[in-house]
Amino acid sequence: MEDVTDLLNRYREGARLVWNNFLRDEDAYYDLSNELTCDFNAIKRLLFTALVLRPFEQDDFLPGFVGQDHLFFSWVEPIPFLRVVPQAAGSPAMINRDAGAHHGYWDAPVTRIGSDADLRLIDYFDWDQAGYRDFHYYHVQIVSFPAHPELVRHDALIETLHARVFFDPPASPTT
Repeated sequence: MEDVTDLLNRYREGARLVWNNFLRDEDAYYDLSNELTCDFNAIKRLLFTALVLRPFEQDDFLPGFVGQDHLFFSWVEPIPFLRVVPQAAGSPAMINRDAGAHHGYWDAPVTRIGSDADLRLIDYFDWDQAGYRDFHYYHVQIVSFPAHPELVRHDALIETLHARVFFDPPASPTT
């Protein structure tokens, strides 16, 4: 696995710059389907392809995880080759109470997660979708969690300062 945290941070900074300086519209707080939000998600998609996917020759993967019918909700499927690894044995995490729910309540009773869990990146996350964005959290899906197997397929939020992102290449087909 290759540490690609710096590469993801370049994407994070580019997306933050575009939103915070050019597209932010605090008057549209509850209208997540407004044109600026849709435009921002389209720009994010292009930035992500150019800065993250293309260097790993994975740019054809993008249509597979972007919710085309729900552009305003951004991405909802995990990226199988981007693994988020917590840096401490018990890094703080907010875990969604319902498996497969990409929104809702982030109040599962488990509040710590370690590097033994297999977490796959979905996107960055901020609570405020209309104001200034920092992309303070990695939004991930739990693929495996030996200490809590009941939480597999649940989404989680992990502060970016508590984790690193690794390129975990897809297994090459055997001949």
